[in-house]
Amino acid sequence: MSTRQKYFIAALNILLFLVLTACLTHNALAAPGLQQIANVEGAWANDYPDGSMFIQNVYYYWADKFADSEGNDIDIPDTRVSMAISRFRRIGHFGDEKQFQWFLEGVLIFQNISVETGDKNTAKSRSGLSDPIFYPGIGWNNRSKTTHLALGCPIFLPVGDDNLREIGDNSYRVMPLIGWEQRIEAIWIDAVVAYLYYFDDLKDDDTHGKNYFECNIIVSYHLQKWDVFLQGDYKKTEQSRYYGVDQNNDGYNIAVGTGIA
Repeated sequence: MSTRQKYFIAALNILLFLVLTACLTHNALAAPGLQQIANVEGAWANDYPDGSMFIQNVYYYWADKFADSEGNDIDIPDTRVSMAISRFRRIGHFGDEKQFQWFLEGVLIFQNISVETGDKNTAKSRSGLSDPIFYPGIGWNNRSKTTHLALGCPIFLPVGDDNLREIGDNSYRVMPLIGWEQRIEAIWIDAVVAYLYYFDDLKDDDTHGKNYFECNIIVSYHLQKWDVFLQGDYKKTEQSRYYGVDQNNDGYNIAVGTGIA
């Protein structure tokens, strides 16, 4: 393989995460969550060899409107979010024919958030390290390696940059999740359901972030060196609480995307 081909393949892997996404929101402006990225990466499959891995993801999200409770579009300032997601993973297998796997992962995220209002006095830009994530999990596959199941629980540690925090973010958070993958010859189906729970804020009394339920599914068709996929994501967000006052910011987010890898 030539050097040019290697660079081309590396670029395609990065572009996999620059997904063309259309969002329909109801009182909740939110990008698809952590498990969407894990799902695309194939975290539920028992394909990785024993040992350590480093995975680098790039993510970009943009929005300029959301829908109110009546379904009417409301213009908002252009909001752009970019992330560099560095993942340090350790993997092992056990059981008959290595049907079981365990994995431990540490995740570091550098995030940039830009809100463009057309007025330099009200425009906002924030950058820094988000709260790091410790992610343990265990998985199983059948002997033919066509069905894969996984349990995991990412744990968010509140030691990131304060300027990236929203209401209740200065807290420990856990995200128990279940992942599933089914391979039917060249067609693969990946799905995951998860619930993100916020513990009480460490500094502000009776302050709580927005818990949410999320379901993500991907259907992909695999060729010899390429695969194409269609992805859907549903996210139902509960309202946050600030010093005991409900913020009335609950809602849902639906996203659909397509891509090539």
